[in-house]
Amino acid sequence: MRQDQAAISKAAVELAGMAAYGADKLEYALNLLQSVEQNGILISGGTGDTYPLITLQQVRAIRPDVIVIQTSWLDDTSYALWIQQAYHVHGAPVEMIKQWCENYPVYVSLAAPTLVLEALQEDLYCTGLAFKVSNVPIANVKGMYRQWWENCSKTNLTSGLPMNANYLMPLGLIAGYMVETGKKNELKEIKKIYAEIAKSVGVKEQIPGMK
Repeated sequence: MRQDQAAISKAAVELAGMAAYGADKLEYALNLLQSVEQNGILISGGTGDTYPLITLQQVRAIRPDVIVIQTSWLDDTSYALWIQQAYHVHGAPVEMIKQWCENYPVYVSLAAPTLVLEALQEDLYCTGLAFKVSNVPIANVKGMYRQWWENCSKTNLTSGLPMNANYLMPLGLIAGYMVETGKKNELKEIKKIYAEIAKSVGVKEQIPGMK
């Protein structure tokens, strides 16, 4: 498929019509979109998490303000050219991300390619199911709890969807915040949800303080 914006949108609508995504994938996509501030750019992972995002935007009109870009699409000449012309950027994907940060709030999905995450690791701050890219330190954990977790859809967290393992990082950070602020009841609930998700995706390891 030619990776231009019209083709991507058309594919998302067609997949929605075929009921290609279960409630758990759509919930994950919703909570990923909610990890991004207004008018942000979201660098997604693979097609498995990208098309559910675009389906929510195109079919359900949820968070259409977020610009979703998958790094592998940039390998397509026509799509890369469109991105470069539309957003006045150039170079490799990581260089484009750094240039976008000059004018936009930029976020990278926890499921983004490892090479991208490693190249940006010193400037990544978890905001939920995404990292915000910032070369200035930000107090992200309190905001992640108040603005993201409290508003998350939580119906399908323990469905066993492999991507749900990505909830464990933000939950671990939120747990640490609960310990620091003495929120014992909230910590107990976070620990319970963490354990249930970990079990559902086959993760046995527990982060410090979560046993």
